[in-house]
Amino acid sequence: MTRTLKCGCGAFQAKIKGDSVASFNCHCHSCVAASRFIDERHGDILNNGHTSALDYTGGCAVSVHWISNVDFIGDSDPLDRLGYVKVGEKGTIPRYYTKCCGTQIITLVQGYLHCGLNRNAVYEEDGEKYAPAVAPVNIMAKSAFNPAVVPNPKSDFAPLGLIFKFIPLFTLGSLGIGKSKVKFNTSPEMSKAEVVPITWE
Repeated sequence: MTRTLKCGCGAFQAKIKGDSVASFNCHCHSCVAASRFIDERHGDILNNGHTSALDYTGGCAVSVHWISNVDFIGDSDPLDRLGYVKVGEKGTIPRYYTKCCGTQIITLVQGYLHCGLNRNAVYEEDGEKYAPAVAPVNIMAKSAFNPAVVPNPKSDFAPLGLIFKFIPLFTLGSLGIGKSKVKFNTSPEMSKAEVVPITWE
């Protein structure tokens, strides 16, 4: 099974082998604020087929994949065609968007094993938008900007099943496991990242 990750204007693409590790809509302040910032700062200004990472629920639509299964199309370093943001001046997690049309491509990346892709920008082999077999859970509902409007299925935090999936990924990734298979720089110079202001503390 091979799916395609592509930005709104189609200039930036990648092939994804295999199914996702997990799919969910994250409603935490950081994910939603970063996606809103990218939409407002880059999507509306460029107005060039931009694809938002925000789901109709108001959360950030995430599809998690093994980084080794994501093959970026093109000879140049993917980072040359991407910009990235961090949440707050001390942010450590880069969230990437395309320079061509401002589509948020990578919603989160930490370590070298997995990355969260913009599920709204993933397409099936027949060209239809990717739709998980099971409805994505709306996680971190308690941390949403407006918790009352987060629809079901939802979880105030991250479900235990999801946590158990991520513990080994974060642990092994932090040790550098899988680094040799990564096809782009997952640890860019964060001082060069655009800063998403923290307005909720």
